[in-house]
Amino acid sequence: YPEEPPRTSEPIPAAREDRAVQEVVVVGDADDRPTNENDQISTSTDMKKIIIIALALLTCLSATAQNSSASQEQKMDKKNLVVKEWNANAKGTRTLDHMTIYSPEGRKIEETEYDYTGKQKWRKRFEWNGNGVMTRELLYDERNRLVNYKKFEFNEFGKRKVQYTYNPKGKLISTKTYEYITQDA
Repeated sequence: YPEEPPRTSEPIPAAREDRAVQEVVVVGDADDRPTNENDQISTSTDMKKIIIIALALLTCLSATAQNSSASQEQKMDKKNLVVKEWNANAKGTRTLDHMTIYSPEGRKIEETEYDYTGKQKWRKRFEWNGNGVMTRELLYDERNRLVNYKKFEFNEFGKRKVQYTYNPKGKLISTKTYEYITQDA
């Protein structure tokens, strides 16, 4: 077996967790040095191109990671979230204006509107199926009595196709049809 050459460099210190570690590997030996001024300029130009490409690649990867992270944060922000909207008069007295409640999956499950005194005007409850599609929307009055409820049909693209509105006893009150038209720009 060939004998391993002695190590002349000092060990590399461990990187701190809060700092990025970057390693640059240069391949070649002493015979790869430029032999004249034109070779040196060409090598310098090539190195600049490599550095620019590497920086562009790192910038793209960083932007992609940030967008992915922001997108995940937006989705996570609505999980088990309660959003309260408040109004304040000139004296600074606050009254609850609107409240929205989200499920652990980030779906809107309840929405309530309040009057200027803070009493409930109406409340909506939303029901979802296992595929994450809203199947019913129930509307309640200021005393939490069911006013009506809506059921939905969806097209092949997952968009609403038909909305059926029923009274509290289940009698059909109205039908709304959705039409999606794409216009060429």
